[in-house]
Amino acid sequence: MYCHGHQGAIQVQMNGHVLRVHPETIPGDKFDELLGNESLMAELRSAADRSPELWKDFFDYVARRQRGEAPAPSEGAGIGIAERGLDYRAKALRERGQMVRWYDGAWSFLLSCGTEELAEVPMWIFSAQLYPPGRGSTESDWVDLGRWSHAVGVPRGQAEIGDTIRRSANAVHKWSWVDDKPQKASADN
Repeated sequence: MYCHGHQGAIQVQMNGHVLRVHPETIPGDKFDELLGNESLMAELRSAADRSPELWKDFFDYVARRQRGEAPAPSEGAGIGIAERGLDYRAKALRERGQMVRWYDGAWSFLLSCGTEELAEVPMWIFSAQLYPPGRGSTESDWVDLGRWSHAVGVPRGQAEIGDTIRRSANAVHKWSWVDDKPQKASADN
């Protein structure tokens, strides 16, 4: 990729310029692949710890994207957490018994819907872990976790299994519930 706004010798010397300064130009599938690569994200966070001013735009973009304020790179108008949550829910419903996994830059998520035998009353499992594991959390991380849990269908007020949010922020957080109003996945999802 080439940045037309920052041409010249300095661009050649700035390793990772497009990633750091123009992350919105990276194709969506590649950006999601980057967010899903734990070792690479750990390296980027480490680089940001050493030179926060160089990585500010990248991590600001990741934060805006996970809050639904910035479109995913190849999605044009973009979609927020609520719409993406519905997409992951529909995928889990289509792929019963399989774990659907995604990352949003702050969290790693797993969502599963029970097997076909339970078609009338689906049992759901949703889990989240800070990404990468062991990092400190921010207030916006917890707001986003609430948005994601609602978006994938965790009923309001549903207690987390083991109540780990109160005990350990870096634990794997899990919810399990029976869907009393099952939604069928649409054919075009």
